[in-house]
Amino acid sequence: MYKSSKHVKLNSEKCPIKLDPRSQKAANVLVKTINELLYSHSNFCSELSLAAILRADLIAPSREVVVNSRLYFGRHVEDGKASGMITRLRVIIRTKPGSALFEGTLLFRDDGEGISVLGDISRINRYGSQSLCIEDAVLRKYCYCENGNRSEDALKHNYTT
Repeated sequence: MYKSSKHVKLNSEKCPIKLDPRSQKAANVLVKTINELLYSHSNFCSELSLAAILRADLIAPSREVVVNSRLYFGRHVEDGKASGMITRLRVIIRTKPGSALFEGTLLFRDDGEGISVLGDISRINRYGSQSLCIEDAVLRKYCYCENGNRSEDALKHNYTT
Protein backbone atom coordinates (compact mmCIF):
# COMPACT_ATOMS: atom_id res chain seq x y z
CA MET A 1 0.00 0.00 0.00
CA TYR A 2 1.28 3.44 -0.91
CA LYS A 3 1.22 6.35 1.48
CA SER A 4 0.36 9.81 0.29
CA SER A 5 3.22 12.27 -0.04
CA LYS A 6 2.24 14.06 3.17
CA HIS A 7 3.38 10.97 5.10
CA VAL A 8 6.73 10.62 3.36
CA LYS A 9 9.74 12.10 5.14
CA LEU A 10 11.70 14.36 2.83
CA ASN A 11 15.35 13.58 2.28
CA SER A 12 16.30 17.15 1.53
CA GLU A 13 15.98 20.58 3.02
CA LYS A 14 15.14 23.70 1.07
CA CYS A 15 16.17 27.08 2.37
CA PRO A 16 16.04 30.50 0.70
CA ILE A 17 19.49 31.91 -0.10
CA LYS A 18 18.71 34.91 -2.31
CA LEU A 19 21.60 36.97 -0.89
CA ASP A 20 24.13 34.13 -0.77
CA PRO A 21 27.12 34.49 -3.16
CA ARG A 22 26.26 31.10 -4.63
CA SER A 23 22.94 32.55 -5.80
CA GLN A 24 24.69 35.27 -7.77
CA LYS A 25 27.04 32.73 -9.33
CA ALA A 26 24.16 30.40 -10.20
CA ALA A 27 22.15 33.25 -11.74
CA ASN A 28 25.13 34.31 -13.86
CA VAL A 29 25.67 30.73 -15.07
CA LEU A 30 21.98 30.53 -15.98
CA VAL A 31 22.17 33.73 -18.08
CA LYS A 32 25.42 32.58 -19.70
CA THR A 33 23.83 29.24 -20.61
CA ILE A 34 20.82 30.96 -22.19
CA ASN A 35 23.13 33.21 -24.22
CA GLU A 36 25.10 30.16 -25.36
CA LEU A 37 21.87 28.50 -26.50
CA LEU A 38 21.03 31.63 -28.50
CA TYR A 39 24.49 31.97 -30.06
CA SER A 40 23.42 30.56 -33.43
CA HIS A 41 20.67 33.21 -33.55
CA SER A 42 22.77 36.10 -32.22
CA ASN A 43 22.13 38.12 -35.38
CA PHE A 44 18.43 38.21 -34.40
CA CYS A 45 18.33 37.80 -30.60
CA SER A 46 19.68 40.30 -28.07
CA GLU A 47 22.32 39.19 -25.61
CA LEU A 48 20.62 38.85 -22.25
CA SER A 49 21.96 40.10 -18.94
CA LEU A 50 20.87 39.58 -15.36
CA ALA A 51 18.40 42.20 -14.13
CA ALA A 52 17.49 40.59 -10.78
CA ILE A 53 17.49 37.42 -8.73
CA LEU A 54 13.88 37.00 -7.65
CA ARG A 55 14.28 33.78 -5.68
CA ALA A 56 17.01 31.32 -4.87
CA ASP A 57 16.67 28.11 -2.88
CA LEU A 58 19.42 25.80 -1.76
CA ILE A 59 18.22 22.22 -1.94
CA ALA A 60 20.60 20.17 0.16
CA PRO A 61 20.32 16.74 1.71
CA SER A 62 19.10 16.89 5.27
CA ARG A 63 21.85 16.53 7.85
CA GLU A 64 20.15 13.40 9.17
CA VAL A 65 20.25 11.71 5.76
CA VAL A 66 23.91 12.58 5.22
CA VAL A 67 25.01 11.43 8.67
CA ASN A 68 22.95 8.25 8.62
CA SER A 69 23.97 7.20 5.14
CA ARG A 70 27.71 7.74 5.79
CA LEU A 71 28.09 8.11 2.03
CA TYR A 72 26.79 10.95 -0.07
CA PHE A 73 27.27 10.93 -3.84
CA GLY A 74 30.11 8.49 -3.37
CA ARG A 75 31.91 10.63 -0.80
CA HIS A 76 32.63 9.37 2.69
CA VAL A 77 31.02 11.43 5.44
CA GLU A 78 33.16 12.33 8.42
CA ASP A 79 31.88 14.27 11.41
CA GLY A 80 28.52 14.76 9.75
CA LYS A 81 29.84 16.56 6.65
CA ALA A 82 30.84 15.23 3.27
CA SER A 83 33.69 16.93 1.47
CA GLY A 84 32.88 18.15 -2.01
CA MET A 85 29.15 17.55 -1.60
CA ILE A 86 26.95 18.39 -4.54
CA THR A 87 23.90 20.49 -3.74
CA ARG A 88 21.20 21.89 -5.94
CA LEU A 89 20.29 25.54 -6.30
CA ARG A 90 16.97 26.56 -7.79
CA VAL A 91 16.91 30.15 -8.99
CA ILE A 92 14.32 32.41 -10.55
CA ILE A 93 15.77 35.39 -12.40
CA ARG A 94 14.65 38.34 -14.49
CA THR A 95 16.73 39.24 -17.53
CA LYS A 96 17.02 42.34 -19.65
CA PRO A 97 16.09 43.40 -22.18
CA GLY A 98 12.52 42.13 -22.21
CA SER A 99 11.95 41.35 -18.50
CA ALA A 100 11.88 37.61 -19.12
CA LEU A 101 11.49 35.38 -16.06
CA PHE A 102 13.47 32.15 -16.06
CA GLU A 103 13.72 29.29 -13.58
CA GLY A 104 16.55 26.81 -13.49
CA THR A 105 18.13 24.23 -11.24
CA LEU A 106 21.89 24.07 -10.99
CA LEU A 107 24.27 21.55 -9.46
CA PHE A 108 26.81 23.22 -7.23
CA ARG A 109 29.86 21.55 -5.71
CA ASP A 110 30.48 22.82 -2.22
CA ASP A 111 34.23 22.72 -2.77
CA GLY A 112 33.80 25.44 -5.42
CA GLU A 113 35.04 23.25 -8.27
CA GLY A 114 31.98 23.53 -10.44
CA ILE A 115 28.45 24.62 -11.16
CA SER A 116 26.26 23.41 -14.01
CA VAL A 117 22.67 23.66 -15.19
CA LEU A 118 20.57 20.57 -14.48
CA GLY A 119 17.91 19.92 -17.11
CA ASP A 120 16.01 22.58 -18.99
CA ILE A 121 15.73 26.26 -18.20
CA SER A 122 12.06 27.24 -17.99
CA ARG A 123 10.54 30.51 -19.15
CA ILE A 124 7.87 31.24 -16.54
CA ASN A 125 6.22 34.32 -18.02
CA ARG A 126 4.68 34.89 -21.43
CA TYR A 127 6.91 36.08 -24.21
CA GLY A 128 4.25 37.04 -26.72
CA SER A 129 5.77 38.65 -29.80
CA GLN A 130 9.24 39.20 -28.26
CA SER A 131 10.70 36.31 -30.22
CA LEU A 132 8.89 36.33 -33.55
CA CYS A 133 12.18 36.95 -35.37
CA ILE A 134 13.20 33.27 -35.05
CA GLU A 135 11.52 30.05 -36.09
CA ASP A 136 13.07 27.63 -33.57
CA ALA A 137 10.27 26.75 -31.14
CA VAL A 138 12.67 25.77 -28.35
CA LEU A 139 14.81 28.90 -28.57
CA ARG A 140 11.84 31.24 -28.88
CA LYS A 141 11.28 31.11 -25.13
CA TYR A 142 14.76 32.59 -24.60
CA CYS A 143 15.02 35.09 -27.47
CA TYR A 144 14.36 38.82 -27.29
CA CYS A 145 14.51 40.09 -30.86
CA GLU A 146 16.95 42.92 -31.51
CA ASN A 147 16.01 46.26 -33.05
CA GLY A 148 12.29 45.83 -32.54
CA ASN A 149 12.08 43.01 -35.11
CA ARG A 150 9.14 41.44 -33.32
CA SER A 151 6.50 41.68 -36.02
CA GLU A 152 5.07 39.21 -38.50
CA ASP A 153 6.86 41.15 -41.27
CA ALA A 154 10.24 40.53 -39.60
CA LEU A 155 9.36 36.88 -39.19
CA LYS A 156 8.52 36.51 -42.87
CA HIS A 157 11.67 38.38 -43.89
CA ASN A 158 13.93 36.10 -41.83
CA TYR A 159 12.43 32.93 -43.32
CA THR A 160 12.69 34.05 -46.91
CA THR A 161 16.26 35.41 -46.87
